[in-house]
Amino acid sequence: APAPSAISNWTANGYRADTTAASRSYAITTAAGSVSPAYNTGNTLYAVYTRTLTVSYNGNSNTGGSTAATTATIYLNTNSTTTSSQSITLAANGFSRNGYTFSKWAAGSTSGTQYTAGTAYNPNVAYNAGTFGTTMYAIWSANGYQVEFYQGSTKLKTQTGFVYGTAKALDAYSGTAPSPGGWAFAGWSTSASGTTVNYANQASVSGLAYSGTAKLYAVFKRTITFK
Repeated sequence: APAPSAISNWTANGYRADTTAASRSYAITTAAGSVSPAYNTGNTLYAVYTRTLTVSYNGNSNTGGSTAATTATIYLNTNSTTTSSQSITLAANGFSRNGYTFSKWAAGSTSGTQYTAGTAYNPNVAYNAGTFGTTMYAIWSANGYQVEFYQGSTKLKTQTGFVYGTAKALDAYSGTAPSPGGWAFAGWSTSASGTTVNYANQASVSGLAYSGTAKLYAVFKRTITFK
């Protein structure tokens, strides 16, 4: 059979004996007037075309990982502008983001309709679109964490309700300064043996831990006067 007429961005695949947008029944051959396998003369054959549908994935502020694009072969029958089904299974998330947990994919933009990874999605792209596909954006939910306060090896208290990326004030120091006298609470260190104050008393924090538990250790200072 002769090569079908060209359709922009589509690749000629062969012929069918019906108007269904599906894979070919007859291949294109170089022998004029013949099809393979043979088909009765006098009947109409309809050209079938293929195009690759591509769904790409954007990490949306990810700090690591990657997610490969998902592709599918889509068919178009010369008798119609309606393609075969564009339903495609969305990939599992391969991105990571510090302090956050992946939630869903959003279609087209971060504010687009959200879909669960691993489920079917149909972008319904027009057959003549210049870009045949779409981009899915990772949607993240911030992790919660708690803070434990220590004085030496003794835990003073646990404060809950922290969310990564959201500011929250630390509780006030609730211990007793060591004796003999002269020592005063200076603030909190992130190291058990630290002498440097990383956070002041009741400081506002927004990311002490990506998840789980952050530990802070009391630091004290004493003023010595020489006479």
